[in-house]
Amino acid sequence: MKNKKTFTTDWAKIKILRNPKINWSENEKGVLVEISRDTFIDRICQKWFKTPRVSTVQMDSFGSFFWKTADGSCTVTEIASKMEKEFAKENEEFKDALGRASRFALQLQRAKLAELLIKAEGIGDRE
Repeated sequence: MKNKKTFTTDWAKIKILRNPKINWSENEKGVLVEISRDTFIDRICQKWFKTPRVSTVQMDSFGSFFWKTADGSCTVTEIASKMEKEFAKENEEFKDALGRASRFALQLQRAKLAELLIKAEGIGDRE
């Protein structure tokens, strides 16, 4: 039986910064993110399969709140606690805000929509 490697992440030390190259706007439904598809493979797909040059993603209230807060000033843990305060009123079943926020942060990072900034201990912590 193989041992599964697991790791834990201290989300209190990781800030998230949305990609400044990504265009986004707000509408009545939430945040609308525009993703430009301009790699070599994307251009081939656009020519042969008529895929769009720009994809748009409409975020729900959870994603919109997270996206607007992901400005590099808050850690993922801080964003999760803000979300818990915001959404616990509306949805009694809203549980595990840190789990949801951390998964969403990783999804944004994988899609290159945001960057995770890790704060090293002892660096910049002068008193």
